[in-house]
Amino acid sequence: MKKIFSMVPVMKKMAPVLFASVLLLPLTARAEIKAGSVEVSPFVGYNFFEKVQNLENRPIFGGRLGYNFTNTFGIEGSWEYIRSRVDDKNKTFSEEGQFTSPINDVDINLYHLDLVYHFLPESEFNPFIVAGYGAVNYSPKINSKNMSVIDFGVGAKYWMTENIALRLDVRDNMIYDDQIHNIGTTLGVVFAFGGKSKTDSAPVEKTVEAAPTAPVDSDGDGVYDTLDKCPGTPAGVSVGRDGCPIDSDKDGVADYLDKCPGTPAGVSVGMDGCPLDSDKDGVTDDLDKCPGTPVGISVDKNGCPLDDDKDGVADYLDKCPATPAGVKVDANGCPLDSDKDGVTDDLDKCPGTPVGVSVDKDGCPLDSDKDGVADYLDKCPATPAGKKVAANGCPEVIMSSANKAAAAKRYCSKPAVLGINFDTNMTDIKHHYYDELKTVGDFLTYFPNAKGEIAGHADTVGTREYNVKLSQARADSVRKYIVETFGTESDRIGTKGYGFSKPVASNKTETGRAKNRRIEANFTCE
Repeated sequence: MKKIFSMVPVMKKMAPVLFASVLLLPLTARAEIKAGSVEVSPFVGYNFFEKVQNLENRPIFGGRLGYNFTNTFGIEGSWEYIRSRVDDKNKTFSEEGQFTSPINDVDINLYHLDLVYHFLPESEFNPFIVAGYGAVNYSPKINSKNMSVIDFGVGAKYWMTENIALRLDVRDNMIYDDQIHNIGTTLGVVFAFGGKSKTDSAPVEKTVEAAPTAPVDSDGDGVYDTLDKCPGTPAGVSVGRDGCPIDSDKDGVADYLDKCPGTPAGVSVGMDGCPLDSDKDGVTDDLDKCPGTPVGISVDKNGCPLDDDKDGVADYLDKCPATPAGVKVDANGCPLDSDKDGVTDDLDKCPGTPVGVSVDKDGCPLDSDKDGVADYLDKCPATPAGKKVAANGCPEVIMSSANKAAAAKRYCSKPAVLGINFDTNMTDIKHHYYDELKTVGDFLTYFPNAKGEIAGHADTVGTREYNVKLSQARADSVRKYIVETFGTESDRIGTKGYGFSKPVASNKTETGRAKNRRIEANFTCE
């Protein structure tokens, strides 16, 4: 029997060599599908025949040649070789698409042209789908006459370097007319050539640098450039192991620039390494207990504005800079004057004086007649010196029981005519009537609950309106004298002018008219 040449032994020997060479390649460059690249991919695998063909499942060997129009879409041609055997040699009759005895070995060559679509073209891992059309050749010939093949499948490429990847495929090679499905799984290596990456920029001219013959220390600080984190250190400056100038106090300013070495840890410093003094008062921020002091203000060792009189108000704000110790002051540094009488609290012997009351240098209300009752309370402000006065500042009245009874009899519950006469058309009270009015004042003093009216009356000389007005004015004059002289509360005495409406005698005679020109006191005593 003539010996038939077979590719199987050759491909079996090539496969391990092929994959070993891939594993030895460097894995450095960025991997992706490149538009315009050509891919060559030898592969091995295993084929699963549909039972109807009566063939044993066997290994696959083959290769692909592809071209990528873009980084997602490409085309490729494939060739696959399978050497199989008839599975069931007891089959003596033929079915459509089936091998039967006495055939033993079958050589199968599969050719197809496919379209490829990549899903993650810029990733190291590129899943894809393929679909295409081809033909299958069996030796010896299969019974089927139509050998067209439609194939479709899925796969993935894993790029180990910029141009080399592992490729895994699973596809269905369907003999079209007979609807026979053969499943092939393959693992191969992809070698990519040419193409342009999306990340490619303008070509960079490659330069070859001569390898240094010895380590370089450009700034001469004793630390090689490859280790120096502070290149360009000035000559003579002490540096650490990293080539950076030493900063002994760790304030961020190197010793050779630091004008304040030994700054305490954590203190903020300026470019010269000295602690900051934000308010420029001469006391650094880390010691300043009064940050934000206005420019030009004198401060103490703590950075606080001076307060020479220790009143709590800084000198630059203090309008009363020499306040005695312990004296309470206002926001201006001046002693408080709580009652606003012009005498500060520390000197005021009469705190709480009502607003508007005149006071002396001690802050006490004035008492002009020295009777012990302040002027603003004194109903009798001109009491002679030495006279005892009542709470209202008026002289005390001493009345015997008999006089008290007589006063009550005269003034309580009935009108009492006062022995007072006025000059024609006048309202002034003559001095020789003061004693008469004193009886009224004393009565009101001894009877503090007594209230009443001073009534003015006139004769018929003149008009009614004139006499009403005149009698009212005379009653008001009497009331004023009693209130001001004896300190009687003004609300206890009312006044009214009756004119000639209430005569007590005939107005036809002079004697009668004189009686009608009178002042009456009419009080109720409780």
